[in-house]
Amino acid sequence: GKLAHLQSLDLEGVVVGEQVSGLVGVLRKSILPQLGRLNLMNTSLDEKGVRSVLDVWGSSGDGEPPPVETLSVSVNVMSTDIGPYLGSGKVKCLKHVKLMFFGGIAGDFFNAVVEASASPPFETLEVTLLGSDENADRVKLESLSKALKAGRLSCLRKIILVLGEGDRPEKAGLWNALGAVTLPILSDLIFANLYLTDSDLIALSESFLKGNFPKLKKLDLSNNEFGKKGFEAVMNGIRESPIALSELRHLKLDRLQIGEGMDALALVMKSGKIPNLEVLDLSRCDIGNQGMRALGEAVGAKDLPRLRHLDLSMNQIELEGLRSFLRFLGPNSLPSLAEFHIELNRDLTSDEIQEAFSEAEDEGKLRSLGPFGVIGMH
Repeated sequence: GKLAHLQSLDLEGVVVGEQVSGLVGVLRKSILPQLGRLNLMNTSLDEKGVRSVLDVWGSSGDGEPPPVETLSVSVNVMSTDIGPYLGSGKVKCLKHVKLMFFGGIAGDFFNAVVEASASPPFETLEVTLLGSDENADRVKLESLSKALKAGRLSCLRKIILVLGEGDRPEKAGLWNALGAVTLPILSDLIFANLYLTDSDLIALSESFLKGNFPKLKKLDLSNNEFGKKGFEAVMNGIRESPIALSELRHLKLDRLQIGEGMDALALVMKSGKIPNLEVLDLSRCDIGNQGMRALGEAVGAKDLPRLRHLDLSMNQIELEGLRSFLRFLGPNSLPSLAEFHIELNRDLTSDEIQEAFSEAEDEGKLRSLGPFGVIGMH
């Protein structure tokens, strides 16, 4: 009777593992008559363990289950057993789900989502789709696109997509699907290391133009193959969209050949479409003096009051470019900036960086940086 009044059980981060049978044993209304919330995120439960928990509500087993209204689970899906069960929506109290799929196994889950009688009961869904061979990538891309176009993934909050090396023509279907639906709670869009080309980015830009990701907080397009043309397409889509990305906090664009496209990013900043950006990673982007001038003019104009981390390391920045960037700043520009990463190179010495920032400090600029805020001077 000691658990009779328990209303919420939060086991997130607790290693349940082999103790799951004991947990399942007490998941009875007779023992937990008031339990309304059960959180099993990141508990190291394998597929078998998660299935045994879900069966408490999804099967006609022994005893009546507790009246849980909100069940949260995470699992690495490595077989074809649990994906269809999760996608079927049979466990109505399953509200928050985090899944990592290996290879084409994701296809079983997304196909079940489409074939179910209704959209899944999830309030939030986070998926990581790990890369594999060409056939597996084809299956997961096609099934994901189908589920999106069917309007069954409005609960999608986070997607990390990983593909194997080589051309994947099925990506075109994904861009088409993302351009056709609004994902109202999507916060994380991680499309790094996907070998994306200019053509891919041009197709993807349609979803930004339509404002299909209104709650986006993190966008990661780093380490892809697109250049200025594709980058400009996405930036123009964000700028011309009727909806601002007012919740965007992290923008990762490192290891891209987009140095000549800084004007497009600058226009987005000036438009006020990303006003609450906190982290901007432009390292290894082949940015030169002209790009630095464009960025300086933009941040000087709109201030970006929340930006605290700016990474411009491993670029082609000379003293002239750094000074032109700093010249455009005012005393109120970048008031929250705590870290400014800039790399030494043969055209930019430690003494020159120190002198440039000292001059800016004397003018009352970048006061939030402090003595250790400029990283890369030594």
